[in-house]
Amino acid sequence: MINKWRKIITWSVVVLLILAGAGLVIKRKKALFRAKTPKVLPAVVDLVKVVKRPVRLTLPAMGIVKSDTSVTISTKVSGRVTKVFKVEGSPVKKGEIIATIDNIDLKTRKNNLLLKEANIDYEIESKKASLASLKIALANAKATHARTKELLHVKGASIEEYQAEETKIASIEAQVKATENALETLKNSKKMVIEDIKDVENLLTYTIIKSPVRGICAERYVNQGDMVLPGKPLFRVTQEKGLYLSIRLPSDLHADHVLLKGKIMPLVSKAIASRNGLKEYRADLPPGLCAVEGEYMNVSIVTFSGSAGLVPVNAILSKGGKDYVFTYDGNGKVREIPITIQARGVEGVTTLQDLTGKTLIYAMPDILLRVATGVPVKIASYTD
Repeated sequence: MINKWRKIITWSVVVLLILAGAGLVIKRKKALFRAKTPKVLPAVVDLVKVVKRPVRLTLPAMGIVKSDTSVTISTKVSGRVTKVFKVEGSPVKKGEIIATIDNIDLKTRKNNLLLKEANIDYEIESKKASLASLKIALANAKATHARTKELLHVKGASIEEYQAEETKIASIEAQVKATENALETLKNSKKMVIEDIKDVENLLTYTIIKSPVRGICAERYVNQGDMVLPGKPLFRVTQEKGLYLSIRLPSDLHADHVLLKGKIMPLVSKAIASRNGLKEYRADLPPGLCAVEGEYMNVSIVTFSGSAGLVPVNAILSKGGKDYVFTYDGNGKVREIPITIQARGVEGVTTLQDLTGKTLIYAMPDILLRVATGVPVKIASYTD
């Protein structure tokens, strides 16, 4: 009996809860039905009219000043630096001595070679005298031999005497030939010594360090008393002329000119790429910019120059890999138009489509996304 009442009470509670829930649902539906539909807030935008006019588009970039005329001075000899006449920042004249290197060893070597050359000259003169004497003896021997030959025909000389003279002539001829060969060897040796002297004299010029150009001693790598080796840089002399700006740009960026301090300069490709894959360009710097080698300079790359309609960057909506603009007519109608960007810059963009005369909406990207969904627009300003 008790279990029966428990079941009745339980089911009664369940039924009451269901009825209460159904009542709340019905009440909520009636409240929603009576509530007003919320208004869609308009997108506040600005308008701009595209006018065809002279346009120059630029993008910021950075370049480093380099030089075609600056030189790094080194030497071809080993030795100790005896004098240094310039410090960094000093003006340098072309041909001016800026340092010297110890040349005692080279001078000693040259003196030894000169002494060797003098000894060879003495030997050459001695061989020439010997050769002249031998030639006279040979001529006399041949004349005597000719007379002996005539006497031999009339039985006035013996065959032994005749043969002895032939042997003597052959011996003298051999001595003449040997002396001529020795003389030629001495002459060749002298030529080699002369070449060695020229080499030493050439090396001696590298012990007197001169500047090949006029400029400024920008860097000094040695001090007095330092030991230097062949090829070691000693000084770097820079010049004000011959400066150019080295710029690296992405391969998809096309530019022919660069803007620096209000001056337009041609931008020339070097036809090489840097280690990070950027194309390298150069722009020759005009005089009067007060630029120095190694200086970094902010420039503007000219991506477009000509007559075109300038479209503000904030008038473009990018979605799905494509670009769009929104035109606005006098009746409040908004139209979405796909575009193809021709050139881009901080000032705006130019398009392949002719948008001249059209009024465009420009706003932040999130607002343009709302305009793309069809929400009404509210005009905040208009730029003609």
